[in-house]
Amino acid sequence: MKILSLVEANRYLEAIGMKIGSWGEISPVLGRQSWTKYHAPKEGLLSFSQHIAGWLGNGKWKIFQVDNSTGWMDPVQASFFGGLLFGGEQVPNVNALKERTFLFEFAGRPEENDRLELLISNLIYVFLLFSSHGYVASDGGRVVGLQDEFVYLHSDKEGLSSAKTMLKNLAAHPIASPQWVIDIIVRDQERSITHA
Repeated sequence: MKILSLVEANRYLEAIGMKIGSWGEISPVLGRQSWTKYHAPKEGLLSFSQHIAGWLGNGKWKIFQVDNSTGWMDPVQASFFGGLLFGGEQVPNVNALKERTFLFEFAGRPEENDRLELLISNLIYVFLLFSSHGYVASDGGRVVGLQDEFVYLHSDKEGLSSAKTMLKNLAAHPIASPQWVIDIIVRDQERSITHA
């Protein structure tokens, strides 16, 4: 994970037609904003967060942006968020961070990519749990907005169609883990057996 300046973040986001706005939000550079809105369920919130993270797709990078509506985090929120981002050791005061854009790059070992994908889904979970405001953008052009227990999905027509199908299936099976999480669990078990 790397913390990005506004200029650095916008270089990545420009490639997908997005930018960081004046309130720290990720928004389209041109045109009207078209978002699909969905209320995050209380039951199965972790599974829901995993499905949302999986919808972003695989690629070279993802950016997690905390917007200005998420001001001061109380110690519990800061512990969750900071602990996830920085690990358990020497967690900086997340309320004092000047830059609030975090880059996750996927190019390493499969185990590292798995860890990053799970981390992003856990960050989505924490932001929904605490009604925080943030965004996740992927190099494939899909963007997730998180605001007050709501999820906003932004993509092209195909991506939004995929999102609607995912949300419909999720409503029917709210606590089922997505396939990508099951695959990570299987790979981890296989690695454990191989190394035993």
